[in-house]
Amino acid sequence: MSNIVKHAVGEIRSIIGNSALASYKGKALPALIPNGFTVEIPADTSIGDFICNAAVINAEKMNMPSIKIAEIIKENCVFDGEYIESCTAGSTGTLYFKATDKWFCNIMHDVMACVDSYGRSLYGKGKKVLVLVSSSDKPTLNELRCRAVADCIARTMTLSAYRVTTENYIFSDKAEENTSYCRKRMTDGAFEKIICVCQSADEKYMIELKAVLCADGISEDCFDVVPVEPVHAYKGNADVSAISESKNENAMKFIFNTDTADKVTELAPDFLEQNEFISVQRVYSEICGKINTLTANGISLNEDISDEVLSLLSSNEEKELIRHIGQYTNVITDIAKTYSTALITKYLIKLASLFTTFSKAKPLANDNAQLTQARLSLYRCAEITFKDALSALTIDVQ
Repeated sequence: MSNIVKHAVGEIRSIIGNSALASYKGKALPALIPNGFTVEIPADTSIGDFICNAAVINAEKMNMPSIKIAEIIKENCVFDGEYIESCTAGSTGTLYFKATDKWFCNIMHDVMACVDSYGRSLYGKGKKVLVLVSSSDKPTLNELRCRAVADCIARTMTLSAYRVTTENYIFSDKAEENTSYCRKRMTDGAFEKIICVCQSADEKYMIELKAVLCADGISEDCFDVVPVEPVHAYKGNADVSAISESKNENAMKFIFNTDTADKVTELAPDFLEQNEFISVQRVYSEICGKINTLTANGISLNEDISDEVLSLLSSNEEKELIRHIGQYTNVITDIAKTYSTALITKYLIKLASLFTTFSKAKPLANDNAQLTQARLSLYRCAEITFKDALSALTIDVQ
C-alpha cells in the first residue's frame, strides 16, 4: 500500500521546511514557511517533475516578491533524500523540483510488487459507510447512471479502506419515512456515514432530508448527497429503451461516469459503439496481446529487474507514462474524498493516450535485451494499472 508519489511530496515538504528554517535563521527570510502550500505534478513536466506554490502564497505575508522568496528557498535546499535531486525557481516564484531516477524506478517496483493491491490506501481507516441509490425493478436511463456512479463510489471507497455497503432504496414522498429509514440504518448498521446518490432533480429534497437528520442530532458530516445529472435522449424514448436494454454494460458504466454523460445520447443512437471506452479497451487489449506474444516467443518478464535496467527508460514518453501510473493511488483516494467519479475515466483516457504515444515511439522488442526487459516491465505496470482502474468502475477484464 505504498505511494511513491506521496513519499516524494513529503520529501519536498521537508526540503522546503528545512530551507525556510535555515533562511529564517540566516535572516534571509522574515518568517518561516507555513505548511499550507501545495506540491503536485504539473501539466508541463519539462521544467520539473513537481511544482510548488510555497513562495507565491507567502509573498504578501512576507512583503517580498515571490521570485525572491523562491530564489532564497532554492539556494538553501539540501537534497539528501531518496527521490528529489534539484530545485528550480520559475519566473513567477513557482518552485520546480526534479525527481531522481530512483523515484521512477520505485514507482514501477511498487506496481509490480502490489499487483492486485495497487492503488489501495488506508485513507478510510475502516469506517463503515452506506451508499444509497434509488433504482427500481425496471430502471430508467437516469437510474442506470445513478447506479453506475454509486457503484464507482462504493468501489473506490472500498479500495481506500472503507467498509462499504450499497443498497437500493426508493425514497418515499413522505419525508418522515425517509428520515426514519436513514436514522435506523445509521443506528442498526453502525454506519458512520450515509452517501445518497440521487438524480439532480431530487437534490433539493435530499438536502432538506439532511437538514432534518441534522436537526435530529445526526452530525452534518454523517450524511452526504451526490447529485447526478440526467441523461438526455437523442430521439425520443425508443433510443432510451434501446440503451437501457443494451448488453454493453461496461461501456455504459464508463460513459455514465464521465463529465459529459448527461449529453452522451446526443452524439448518436449507437453511442455505445462509438465512445472513449472503446479506445481504452483497445489499448488494454493491445498491452495484454503484446505481453502474451513475447511470452510465447520465450521472452518473459524478469521479476527481479534492477534499477540499472529500469533506468534505461529515460525518454520523455516513458517517463510521462510512469508519472501517470504513479498517480493512480491519489486518484482513487480523491474519488473517495470528493465522490467525483469522472476522475477515474479521465485518468483512464489519459493513460490510454500516454501509452499509445509511448508504444508508437518506443518498440517493445529490440536488439537490446535489457531495454526490452525495461519496456516489458512498463507494459506490465500499465496492464496492472489499467485492470485495476477499470475495476474501480466495476468493469471486470481478463
